Parts: sequence; C-alpha cells; structure tokens
Amino acid sequence: MALIFDTETGVTVEETAKVRQQIASNWKKAFNVSEDTPELVTDPETPAGQLIDGQAALVAQKDSELLRLANGFNPKTATGVFQDALAQIYFLSRQVAQPTYVTCQCKGLQGTIIPYGAVVQDVNGNKFYNTTPNKIQEGGTVNCVFRCATYGAVEVGIDTVQTIITATPGWDSVSNSAAGATGRDVETQAEFESRRYESVSKNAHGTAESVEGTVANLSGVIACSCEQNRGDVEITKMGVTIPPHSIYLSVYGGEPSEIGMAIHMKLGGGCGFAGNQKVTIKDPTVGSNHDYYFEIPEASPFGIKVTMTKTPQTATTFEDDIKTALIQNFEGQESEYGRVKMGQTVYASRFYKSAILAGAENLQSIKIKFPFSGNYQDKIDIPLDKLPTLSKDNIEIEVV
Repeated sequence: MALIFDTETGVTVEETAKVRQQIASNWKKAFNVSEDTPELVTDPETPAGQLIDGQAALVAQKDSELLRLANGFNPKTATGVFQDALAQIYFLSRQVAQPTYVTCQCKGLQGTIIPYGAVVQDVNGNKFYNTTPNKIQEGGTVNCVFRCATYGAVEVGIDTVQTIITATPGWDSVSNSAAGATGRDVETQAEFESRRYESVSKNAHGTAESVEGTVANLSGVIACSCEQNRGDVEITKMGVTIPPHSIYLSVYGGEPSEIGMAIHMKLGGGCGFAGNQKVTIKDPTVGSNHDYYFEIPEASPFGIKVTMTKTPQTATTFEDDIKTALIQNFEGQESEYGRVKMGQTVYASRFYKSAILAGAENLQSIKIKFPFSGNYQDKIDIPLDKLPTLSKDNIEIEVV
C-alpha cells in the first residue's frame, strides 16, 4: 500500500490523504461483523479516527524514507553518504571548508609589486592573504585576489577591506569595490553535484570541457568557466574576444601554478590562450618551461529587486530572512542551482522559490541586474571576465 514500483517512472508513493482513506476502509471492513452492525465512524475527531491518523502518519514516514533511499541512487538527487558513494565512482571526495575570496583594489606607486602572501584586514578584524602577486599599473591601481585566513562562511561586504598589514614601500591603500565570494564550511549537495557533472570531462584531452572539469576540481577554486575558438578568426563570445585556435579559461580562486599545470596536462601543443594572468609551468617529464594565460575575472556587484505585498502575517524579520535566502541561492547553497558565475545566463526566476520560502508573501516580481549600474531585467548574460558577487546591501525589497 502506498509504495509503487514502476520500471518507467521509478519509485512513487501515494498521497497521505489517499493512504488514510485506504486505512479507514480497512478498519470499516474489519468492524463490519454483520449486516446489522453500524458502519464504523472514522472521522478525525473520533477515537478510531485518531488511531487511523497515527497509522497513516507511520505509513507516510516509511514511504518518505524509502523515497529518500531510492533517490540516493540518482546523482542529481543523492545527498549525504549516498552522494559521497556515487562520487567515489569518479574518484571524487567532498571538499570541506573553503575560504572567502575577495578582489581588492591596491593603490600606490606605479611599478610597486604587491607580493604573494601580503596581508590585509577588514573592519571586522578578518585577515586576508594575497594569492596573485601583481604590479601596480599606470594610473596607480591593480586588482589582487585575497584569501581569508579563516575558512568558512566569512561574509565580506563592499568597502570593508581597508587596512594594510604587510607594509610594502609604494603600496598606499587597499579597498574592495565588490563583496567577497563567501566561503563555506562544507561543500553543499548542489556544489558537489555540479563538480561531479563537470568532472566527467576530466579524462578527455584537448577540449575546453576537459580543462574546465579539471580546474573546477582544484582546491580553492570558487568558480570556473572555459570557452574555445576552433576557427581561423577571432570571435566574441560571452562578452570577451577569443583568438583563433585558442581557449579562454576564466577561473576565480585556486593556486595559479596548479591551474597552469591543469592546462598543460589537458591541452596539446599549438593551442593558444587568452587572459590577464600569466603562469610558467615546468613540464614534469622533460623539464621544459611553458607559458600559459588564463583570466582572473573582475569581481563586480550583482543586484536583485524583490517586489511584494506585506501582510499582517509577515514576520518582522522578513527582509533580512529574504536577503539571506537569496544570497544562499546565489552562492549555490540550494539543491536546484549552483553558484552564479561568469560565462552563464542567469534567470530571475531561480530566486522565486527561495524568496517565497523565506517569507515573501504575495510576491509580485523579482528582477536582477548586472552590472549593478544597469537596469533590472528578467535575465542577464554574465561575461566571462566578470565574477558577480552579492551582498545584502545590493538586494532591494520593495513593499507595495
């Protein structure tokens, strides 16, 4: 009763109301000892109805557990140890804590090098280490990606990284025009499944997919996207120009040397590269040096506008609850979606469920915009050289 096995649709269960109806029918038959016996009353407020409700609840609980077990065999729906077991087939393990990364604008004297490991600090006392040594360019500014010293979900708001800890001659100030890409304590179901899906191409060679699948599995990589141009002329794709016979790898987070080695192992000679970051790799077999380029995307604010009607039942903390839910959705903390990243099309509709579950009663609309100075729309194409970031300051909730 209630549990249905079908080779076409898999395991399904009946609704609890139908299960209760079937149980009540069995009770009536059991107590119908003769034609003169009145039919048993099974309404919920009767003693028999209370027992039937309890029995139906037990059946529904049993069905839910069996459904969960059945879904554990599907990579798209598996969670916990079942997802870990499926990932082992691909030689993958769930990543644990990951730090927050933030792109900072370092200002000072042209030609000054911001060294690897240089330390800065935000207004909350969190320290961050520079992951990409860079030289201050003409105009007195250079973008550097900093990694939080504390692993986990450390939120970094706009213009909160302001203090230089590692004194460097010629380096005058630091700030961040976009929020950080928030880390997490453990890889979520959605993030793990997205990484597993991309890893299927890891064993290939010579394709953009093989590079992306390999780089996405490197430790510390927040987001990765790769496109290629196999033609004889340059093309414009996802907001960037890709030279002929080249790949355009955009990756945020991770160690440049590991990224470069992944490119070296997955692409053959003759392939071109594009990007703002150069890395030199020594071939582990023959010892020759090879130069590769990839793009470290510029972190840029993303905006969301929620329009709703406030009702008497709306909680007093509804705005903060909705903003928190939207950020979790944006960062890939929900099962349906991965993190919003460069080189993808983002639809405002992905945020509807999160807003409603967080308390957005009588939701009118959700609009998104990128860059933040643009107009609100229903969908946005994110360029390959831009990493969208979201903070509560950039979420607008309009109550009409």
